[in-house]
Amino acid sequence: MKTLVTIVGARPQIIKASAVSRALVTAAGALREIIVHTGQHYDGKMSLDLFRELRVPLPALNLEAGSGSHALQTARMLPGLEAFFHEIRPDGVLLYGDTNSTLAGALVAARMHLPVLHVEAGLRSGEHNMPEEINRVCTDRVSTLLFAPTARALDNLGREGVPVHPSFLPSPERPAAFLTGDVMLDNQRYFLERLDETAPAQQLQGQVLATLHRETVTADPSGLRAFARALLDIAEEGIPVVLPLHPRTRNSFAALGLDHEMEALAKHPRIRLSGPLTYLELLPVLRGCSMVMTDSGGLQKEAYFLGKPVVILRERTEWEEIVASGWGVTTPIDAASILEARRRLLGAPLPGRPAFFGDGHAAEKIRDLILEYL
Repeated sequence: MKTLVTIVGARPQIIKASAVSRALVTAAGALREIIVHTGQHYDGKMSLDLFRELRVPLPALNLEAGSGSHALQTARMLPGLEAFFHEIRPDGVLLYGDTNSTLAGALVAARMHLPVLHVEAGLRSGEHNMPEEINRVCTDRVSTLLFAPTARALDNLGREGVPVHPSFLPSPERPAAFLTGDVMLDNQRYFLERLDETAPAQQLQGQVLATLHRETVTADPSGLRAFARALLDIAEEGIPVVLPLHPRTRNSFAALGLDHEMEALAKHPRIRLSGPLTYLELLPVLRGCSMVMTDSGGLQKEAYFLGKPVVILRERTEWEEIVASGWGVTTPIDAASILEARRRLLGAPLPGRPAFFGDGHAAEKIRDLILEYL
């Protein structure tokens, strides 16, 4: 029996892993999956609670890396992963996305000549000052199997010299990329079918769902202030706003002396401020809202899947398909630009939504490719 180590560390990775883990259950006789949690996210609703909610097997190891600078956080993961790989000697290491956990897993696996299998390979925003862009480029460079969620991502890999749909069997010396579709579409369809159809979608009609968490904005007082100002202006128009705050964002408001802005958001009668929502808590809000405003790559896609226009709180995005389709608008983080982006989306007829992200069976395709390779 082959052994596959799956590495997760942040909320989006646990959600993505749930789709592939469900698919891997059908290969239990041929493949054993062992999950390692780096502890990059440690808030309950962003970490271990998600394993239980999404019925992902609990991790065999938690490295408890915690917070810190990118260098410090990544460095804490490396020795624990190296020791575990020496103990287990896996046949492959499965990674998701573009976090520090992804990069740490890729570095250790590559140095130990273990095959790196990367879900969400080929994404590029061109923002080389963004940690996630560096992580995804470096991970792809040392990967053996690269699972591209969209045709654009596959094209990116082809331009960078990765063979796509090869006739040869991949190896760490000869990587290969495959178009699989996006596992988040699998997940959304799976869990929406299981949500109570009487969940409070009707009560949420008209609301704007807003999130912000990337360090490039949360470390900037002017960006946080502009974000708060834009949401307050929208609420003043009579539009309800749902605002689940990432712990980093909440801490940044306090650390940057923006207590007045936080108090204004918390006290406004049309702004529903909360902590992070679990995935199953988020889905009915997303299903019932009228628009999404976010810097999250994952939430951009989730909005698109459900036909929700999205104001992308970044000047560039790795999900260029959403912007090209007319369902998303990127924006600098200043209040006037954010509000103008919203007006542009509200004022334009929304086109059809091409199936950029596959058919909802990405996890099964990834499973089959892993089994064929291992």
